[in-house]
Amino acid sequence: MRALGALLLARWLWTSIVQSVRLRFVAAFVAVLTIAVLIVSAALNVVIGNTLQTNELNRLLEAGSAREASIQNLGEGALVPAQITASSSAVVDALQKEQRLDLSGIFKLLPLDFVMLVDHNGKALSAKENVPGRAARDLPVSESIGIVGQGVVQQARQGFPGQTALSVSFASGKSPVQSQILVVAASPAKQAGRVIGVVVVGYRIDRSFLLLVRQDTVADATILVGDQVSSTTFRSAATVSQAFSHIDFASAREIGTPLQRIVTIGGSQYVSAFVPVKANDGTVIGLLGLSRKSTTLADAQRNITRTLFLITLAVVLIAALLAWLSGGRVTKPIRSLTSAARQLRAGQLTARTGGRPDRHRRRGHGCDVQPSGRGDLAPAGANGRAPADRRRDARPGGHRPHARGGSDDRRCDGGHAIARGRLAARRRDDGGTAGRFER
Repeated sequence: MRALGALLLARWLWTSIVQSVRLRFVAAFVAVLTIAVLIVSAALNVVIGNTLQTNELNRLLEAGSAREASIQNLGEGALVPAQITASSSAVVDALQKEQRLDLSGIFKLLPLDFVMLVDHNGKALSAKENVPGRAARDLPVSESIGIVGQGVVQQARQGFPGQTALSVSFASGKSPVQSQILVVAASPAKQAGRVIGVVVVGYRIDRSFLLLVRQDTVADATILVGDQVSSTTFRSAATVSQAFSHIDFASAREIGTPLQRIVTIGGSQYVSAFVPVKANDGTVIGLLGLSRKSTTLADAQRNITRTLFLITLAVVLIAALLAWLSGGRVTKPIRSLTSAARQLRAGQLTARTGGRPDRHRRRGHGCDVQPSGRGDLAPAGANGRAPADRRRDARPGGHRPHARGGSDDRRCDGGHAIARGRLAARRRDDGGTAGRFER
């Protein structure tokens, strides 16, 4: 579309140059304005692209920070049901008898991902996990062992409830070791002031959680634990892991500094922001990454550029109209002279230049021409004769006194002399035929 517009503009400029003086003036103005607009638009295009990219990175960083805060809030929300469950008589009786107790009924009341009952020795009497759309099932043993060994559970065994985000590594069956981030809340169960066990509830920061993040932020989300991709909304975790392997996360993991990077994932370029996920004590346990395709930014940049182009086009059209109107005043004398020259060439030796009767015309009205009796050109007055103030003085030497405007008179006399010389040469070349000018 732009190429077609440029071609049409070039054609119009070329046509304008060869048509008339007025169009030449407008064409020159439009050409200069167009070049200036192209330079400015190119610079604006770069600035807009950089600004959009920076704004998008900042937006992803803010969204990631908000999501990291929501992870911390999950722990505070989970602590309340843990305390309520730990104070129930059924839990106290099961802990006194060291019997298994199915606590999966809590899943009907709260969207928890797992619940555990741990005795005073640190043994898991029961551990259930919530599977969306299915019946609750036992938590993998390796995972439950990893949770029981966490500091927040050991703290609850000492009588102090707590909650935190933490990372747990486990393996199920023949699958490789997996790392994940959990939000765990633990509350002690007491009888007669003595701790007899602990109730543990919590959430997984898994794909289900990340899908909600993607829905809210319109960006793909990834959880990194160590060098491993724990969970992601991308189709292939291996592709994401390979793309992120080229990024140095040392500063983010050691001192908790957020990162902003441009990453190529699966052949496409993404703007990505990485926010540290921390435990309650400030330890970085993982990273939450938000990635958005750069084509989205390109579309936004294209829309802005299109809007600027339409505005610029409107400005150019208005400027061309103003140039046309002002060019009429600027080029009017030139067009008058051109018209007179064409009439003279056609043999109309009575041609006049016209124009306004202003100071310049009064000085140069002797330059209007008419045929003299000898077939050449002579200054024309109002009565067809040379005006009296243009006639040569009859005194000896043929000189006349200098007067105001004498320089204009000399120019007009010189112009008529040149014209008479050309006519004389024309008569000689054409065998005496006079009355026409060569262009």
